[in-house]
Amino acid sequence: MGQTLGKAQIELDAFPFINLPASLVLDLRQAVYEVAEGYGLTLIEVKEIVRISLREYLHIPESKIDEYTQALFDLFNANGPLDTKESLIDSFEFLATICIVSGMRLDEKINFIFDLFDFSDAG
Repeated sequence: MGQTLGKAQIELDAFPFINLPASLVLDLRQAVYEVAEGYGLTLIEVKEIVRISLREYLHIPESKIDEYTQALFDLFNANGPLDTKESLIDSFEFLATICIVSGMRLDEKINFIFDLFDFSDAG
């Protein structure tokens, strides 16, 4: 029997966003900065961010990208309002989670998350 405690279980809907290369995680962060109007992301903003950053990498039709993005948004909004037009997900939580499940090296993940939450730019 394998270890069951302490191991993350990845939802099937999130699989297209797992093991992304470091360059794409950085592209996602840049797209969040360009698209988002605040720290909360709407479904429309997340769809635009994913399209900008991952369209070429995913190699799937835009309708399928939107379907996967909707499912990913719903995972982040699990305890939020059911009306996704009014729902927001936390941009920092979104980026940190994508980073953690990415293909980045451990030191890249640490630096990315540190920089993400270094609001004072104190280093």
